[in-house]
Formats: sequence, C-alpha cells, structure tokens
Amino acid sequence: PLRVELHFELHAPVLMGHTFFDNYGGVNSAGIQKLCHIAVSKQLVATGDVVFANMEHSARPAMFFFITGTLLYTQPGVMEEEVSVGQWASEASLWTSWIHTGTLRA
Repeated sequence: PLRVELHFELHAPVLMGHTFFDNYGGVNSAGIQKLCHIAVSKQLVATGDVVFANMEHSARPAMFFFITGTLLYTQPGVMEEEVSVGQWASEASLWTSWIHTGTLRA
C-alpha cells in the first residue's frame, strides 16, 4: 500500500538514528514499515509547551524524537539540559511502566 510506503519514507530515517530501531529494521523490514505506519506521528509544539511533566505517568507511552528546534529538560535539583535534533527522550516508557522524572518543555 502506498500510504505505508510513504510513512516509511517519512519516518524511517528518524527512527533509524536509534540503534534498536536500526537493528530491528535490518531483521524485519516489514515490521519497521508497519511501525512507521501505525505507531509514529508528529507532535508540533510551540515555545513554552510542556511535552511531559515531572511525575507524570502517561496513559499512552511515547518516545519522542527531535527533528527540529531545541527543548529544555529539567529535573529537580539537577542542571537543565538542552535536547535537540537527532536526540530522543522517554524511551523507557516503551519498555516499562514509566513515571517521568523530569519535565521536557519547548
């Protein structure tokens, strides 16, 4: 199906920047195509928007890949850290029951 191929072409280059998804795509190309089609979406944020907050437990676990801009990750008592293009956040929420230990803000 054309839409599956289109989603793969749009999203795979970003996902493949992560070792797990790169390896998964190498052993299961149909699986990574399905993942790009079903599970990947874009989330646009504006300056000041909170992507996730400290102590938040998301009902829909999500991993975030950054393709433009810079966001700020803060944890109580820890120095702030910039998150930018080519990085990702919240990977652990895919594999475990996760509560965020910091806030990610655009």
